Amino acid sequence: MIHSIIKVALALVCLSASAQDLYTIRGKVLGGPDNKPLPSASVFLANTSYGVISNPEGAFAIPNVAKGRYRLVVSYVGYQTWIINIEASDERPYVIILKPAATLLQELVVTDKREVHRRSLADFTTFKELFIGLSKNANKCKIVNDRALFFNNKGGILSASADSLLVIENLGLGYRITCLLENFTYNRALNRLKYRAQMVYEQLTPSDAQEERRFAANRLEAYYGSELHFMRALYNQRLKEEGFFVTLSYERSSSGDDANFTYSDTVLRVKSRLFPDKIRVPTLINYNRFLDSVSSTPSHPVILFSGQLRITYVDESEPLDYLRRRDPKSVGLTVPQQSGLRLIEGEVAVEPNGMVLQEGNLSSQGYWSWELVAESLPVDYDPEHDIKTLKLSTDH
Repeated sequence: MIHSIIKVALALVCLSASAQDLYTIRGKVLGGPDNKPLPSASVFLANTSYGVISNPEGAFAIPNVAKGRYRLVVSYVGYQTWIINIEASDERPYVIILKPAATLLQELVVTDKREVHRRSLADFTTFKELFIGLSKNANKCKIVNDRALFFNNKGGILSASADSLLVIENLGLGYRITCLLENFTYNRALNRLKYRAQMVYEQLTPSDAQEERRFAANRLEAYYGSELHFMRALYNQRLKEEGFFVTLSYERSSSGDDANFTYSDTVLRVKSRLFPDKIRVPTLINYNRFLDSVSSTPSHPVILFSGQLRITYVDESEPLDYLRRRDPKSVGLTVPQQSGLRLIEGEVAVEPNGMVLQEGNLSSQGYWSWELVAESLPVDYDPEHDIKTLKLSTDH
């Protein structure tokens, strides 16, 4: 659940340091035949809480952005979305010229969107389970404008599109999420899901002190052991200190059997909140086994490995709902959270805040594949704020 204040303070060293360098992202949004200013365009840094609306002159300014690389997203109804990777410290103004969008879902002939929505109720349920998730916070999520969604289900492949930005209220973590759904496909036969979405988070105002504490506790629980937490620990080379232990798994395709070979370079005796008595955990302590020693720099470590990176988080157990779906035989056992990462192609650079801009190059397995939008946090999330909130409530 919630770790000690001392451990968290150590984990926040990089966040405190990076927060000292703050920048403003400025620009102007234009469009139409004469490239006139576009007011009320949505401008945000993907997967953060940094988002604004352009003013009547089409101008925008996103202040107090921490140093690092981000994905700048500009969206306006009737125009193609504009996405580009930027460096926060490059404070030149951006002139963004949007092009008219083609008719959405032009291959789908409908006369009544409401009828399509009713006929697609089963597809909507599948979409919500695969996109929002099935965790406890998923039950507290609502897609406010779900009628913006359209589905195409042919040949066992479900695809989803939206004719506007989706708005998701997460009453578990206390966020209002605005989401640009770029693509979503699910192959039932192969049980293979692929989607790409750009999101911006806005904190909901708690109705009272009790709800504020609930939001804070739920966010901390979602953060610890998450992929975001792992990437931050990896950036600072503090994996074992933060409770993460990694091995590499390779398929023995050349040996003629189906067994996997798991590689580690040491075995540690570990105590944790979950395991008060020391347990033996195999792990890699040589980071160069899964980082590119040539491309990596202290400011931008680059993930590069073959096989599967298997991650065990020893400070929290896998929840009951997840165990029931993964392996009913495990119900009742204390099982640490176990996740995996595979590189689909190329390599992946890690930012100081834990963000990866090439997330399409990574595929998550295991527990992290269970933690979907309902458990997601913005990459600028600072757990120290929620720790203080809970500490103040106990002090009084």
